[in-house]
Amino acid sequence: MTYNFNGTEGGPVTLERGKQSITDYQLKNPGSIKARFFGKDALQNLLNVEGAVGIRMYFGIDPLTQENELILIAADAEGNDIEGLILDMSKPCPNYCPSNSPFNAVYTHRT
Repeated sequence: MTYNFNGTEGGPVTLERGKQSITDYQLKNPGSIKARFFGKDALQNLLNVEGAVGIRMYFGIDPLTQENELILIAADAEGNDIEGLILDMSKPCPNYCPSNSPFNAVYTHRT
């Protein structure tokens, strides 16, 4: 299948929609990783890969911890992954969670 991506894919949702979606996920997956943080420099480096019009995010499992992981890869206008720079090594929540975020309302400590 041929795609025609132009870099404008995705878009905003309301705060309430975002909170509801995240809360639903957290309630259905208690004790699991809730979020991943990637720094600005790492994301900008990925967007700077030649031919990139966006970033594809794959779900994965960290081989060391067996926890949910996100793997980020640049993608071109035809929807192809651009091999080369691949990001992981993100900071998981928990343990790197914001304490004052409305998206962190469903919080259960993992042991």
